[in-house]
Amino acid sequence: MRRSATTFLVLVLVLNSCGGDDADSLGSTALEGQAVTTTKAPTASGGTVDDAQGPAEGPFLSGFDQSVQLATATEGGGVRPLLEWGSVSGADHYGVYLYAPDGKLYWSWRGRELSVYVGGAVQIGDHAAGPAVVSGMSWAVVAYDPDLDPIAASGLRPIGP
Repeated sequence: MRRSATTFLVLVLVLNSCGGDDADSLGSTALEGQAVTTTKAPTASGGTVDDAQGPAEGPFLSGFDQSVQLATATEGGGVRPLLEWGSVSGADHYGVYLYAPDGKLYWSWRGRELSVYVGGAVQIGDHAAGPAVVSGMSWAVVAYDPDLDPIAASGLRPIGP
């Protein structure tokens, strides 16, 4: 499959996994920096990984000229750490993907900022309901251009409280 077709397929699958039924839902949910829980995750081959399989081994997505540099420590940030990453030239927004210890996609977020707390833009208290990090989790970030094409990705990185 050519890269442009693969990129388009990954984009469609990522957009569909954000819980929207149409293009308007992306604008009202993802680009405002709200969290979205999904059941499928993008893979480097342009498909998705379903819940039973977990994330693919190796790079989260590959074939880009740039990569996203993750800045958050692998542990010590608590149950709702601030996930931080470096900017990517040409990026309009970023997608964050947090995986449970069993490899299933647990939580995702999309926004223009270079950081987000696990659970959303405002840090949720440690004892409140909502997404939280436990030992054995991992995360990755994908940078998207203004046309919603992925242009860079980080590797899959472990994270724990």
